[in-house]
Amino acid sequence: MYEIEGMTIDREPLELRIADHTVERVDFSGVGLYRSMFVTEARCHLVSFNLTTRDPERLASLTLSVNGLSFANGKGAPSSASACVKNYAVPENLLRKVEPAITGSNFVPIPVRITIGVDGNVKHIHVIRATAEQRKSIEHALAQWQFRPYETQGRAVEIETGIVFQQKQMGM
Repeated sequence: MYEIEGMTIDREPLELRIADHTVERVDFSGVGLYRSMFVTEARCHLVSFNLTTRDPERLASLTLSVNGLSFANGKGAPSSASACVKNYAVPENLLRKVEPAITGSNFVPIPVRITIGVDGNVKHIHVIRATAEQRKSIEHALAQWQFRPYETQGRAVEIETGIVFQQKQMGM
């Protein structure tokens, strides 16, 4: 942020604990706005909270409210959450694949998170950003995919992984 003209770092990055998570905080300001950014990792995802106001005293009050956050996988949460496995949806792990009919821009990637059950079937589909038509097509196709079950310590386990779809360009 300090490399952007008019922006200043008001507080150097600071590591703190919120709801049993390590969180990085940095405060910066510029163009009449004061900001605090908090970033942490929850399972296999980066989660950020960005607080912005025109009043530095209001920002101080808002940042105190972050101490009241809790995370679903914190103390007392069920430990049955799926393991996160990066890049599992690759050809060598696919047993059956149906291509979605994606329409729209050729250059807009469509990120999707899926949960793969112990049987290799897709149990849950979360299309992160797409049109309603694209979402429907992707959900319909992914519901038919089957993967080689992911194994850890000799037994199949449920996992979460990501896929990015992009419309194929014609004539290329």
